[in-house]
Amino acid sequence: MDLAYVASGKLEGFFEYDLKPWDVVGGTFLVQQAGGVVTDFSGGTNFLFGGELCAAGNIHTEMLAEIRKHWFK
Repeated sequence: MDLAYVASGKLEGFFEYDLKPWDVVGGTFLVQQAGGVVTDFSGGTNFLFGGELCAAGNIHTEMLAEIRKHWFK
């Protein structure tokens, strides 16, 4: 539901780790079709199989910067 909320604009962003492809494939499609951005924590496209996901609209860059500050120590 979190990714559906991002796609609809009810949530500005969402991130999670330790995910499996079946956890996110439908929701990431919704976010992308709504114009949002979905990446792994490195900003790459390996979010389906890497286990990390950051999804957001206008705040994706800022959100990813905050995640990186704390995740990659």
